Amino acid sequence: MTGLLSLANELIGKIGDELDTCKAFRGTCRQINHAITPQVFSHLIIDEDRIHLSISQLEALTARSTRAAEYVQTVDIRLLAPNYNPRSPGEYVFSGGEWVLQEGPKGPEVAWAHEKMRELLHKLLA
Repeated sequence: MTGLLSLANELIGKIGDELDTCKAFRGTCRQINHAITPQVFSHLIIDEDRIHLSISQLEALTARSTRAAEYVQTVDIRLLAPNYNPRSPGEYVFSGGEWVLQEGPKGPEVAWAHEKMRELLHKLLA
């Protein structure tokens, strides 16, 4: 009887494509890790909810400081400018008998993230 590890890496990779827990499957052994790594790192998501992680991933991608950069095929940019977020434009306050949208101040961290994203995306796309 032959086992999963007797399959070619391409087939193990296809099995990984079908799993919801591809990252967990990758951690089971070295051969599976080797076969699944390209799928795990093929898609990079830039999102406001993970802005610091997104920036560090972009830094690694542009510097090619990690082998994962070899596998990125698509970058899904869900937030291009951290200082403009249509999902969170501000907060509503009750003023003059009605609810009014009040934009919050853009702090230095948001300005830094905006400039960093601009710099890294310019490098990545150049």
